[in-house]
Amino acid sequence: LLLSGEGAQNIEFKNTSTTTSRIANLEITNKSGLVTFGSNKVTVTGELNDNGNKTNGFVSLGANATLKNNAFGGNIYLGNSSTIKQPWVIGGDLETNDTVRLGADVTVKGNYKNRTGSLYLDGHIFEVYGNASVGDTSSAYVRLNGGTFKCHGNVTLEKNGSRTCFVMEKAADYVYIG
Repeated sequence: LLLSGEGAQNIEFKNTSTTTSRIANLEITNKSGLVTFGSNKVTVTGELNDNGNKTNGFVSLGANATLKNNAFGGNIYLGNSSTIKQPWVIGGDLETNDTVRLGADVTVKGNYKNRTGSLYLDGHIFEVYGNASVGDTSSAYVRLNGGTFKCHGNVTLEKNGSRTCFVMEKAADYVYIG
């Protein structure tokens, strides 16, 4: 799908997931800054390319989706178990809702929210320039596995469950908040 208009463009599916309504590849050449993804989080299963153009709302990525040039200026939602295999720079917010493993470093220029899943850093750097929150349920956590979690804003552990936490078991595990 190519969004190449010059004015406002809105994309919304009533039912969206990696198995129902979805887009294989999405390219945005609309420079208006008025491309909006609806509240149901349009799902992209292939390549996502914003060409540096501003977007509003969240784009949900399937487990094997990729970012053109390893970057996206908008907001990303990962609701499926996935591994980020290339270094990513996310210009907006990142929200996760399942198991996500890092196979490369990730930079989030907005906020990070880990709702109910687990984030495994696996020796990589996960850097958030906004705020980070972990846990709408008692099973959300960040496992460092020799990695580094940097947050330049505030970090909030939402629930007091036994698994809403940072898991640090290796000498190389590092958390920076500040």
